[in-house]
Amino acid sequence: MTRMLNKRKAMSPSQVEEQQENYAKRKINKLHS
Repeated sequence: MTRMLNKRKAMSPSQVEEQQENYAKRKINKLHS
């Protein structure tokens, strides 16, 4: 868990946002399927 947080800190904010967006989309897709 902490490793992921550290990796996220190394990323630019826009990259983090993109990642969160993709994660949310995957979650929504799972709910619909």
